[in-house]
Amino acid sequence: MRKHAKNITDIAHKLDYSRSTIYDHFREAELPDHIIRRYAEALNYNFKDEFPDLYAKWVLEEPPTDYVLNKSAHMLQFERDKYLDLYLKTLEEKAQVALQLADCRRMLATNVSQ
Repeated sequence: MRKHAKNITDIAHKLDYSRSTIYDHFREAELPDHIIRRYAEALNYNFKDEFPDLYAKWVLEEPPTDYVLNKSAHMLQFERDKYLDLYLKTLEEKAQVALQLADCRRMLATNVSQ
């Protein structure tokens, strides 16, 4: 949080944590994913570089039902990246299906001509 220039008291208030809980989290070797996610939302920071596997998991989740239009630029970028990744994954899957379909058509054409 210090890296992102946020006041501990403000973050504690946003998360409904005590300051001591936040300092306890600093001392822990590992935090559960849902706590890291709460910090990401409170800090408006996606932790993509610090936790790439966790970020990838978040990208694949469905968008929250309580979508709010008043989001920070950082969170909007996070969501843009999420949907861009999903779009690219879908394109890759479509390309694979198209290749499989072309292979099936070639096999059918070969079998019909014999």
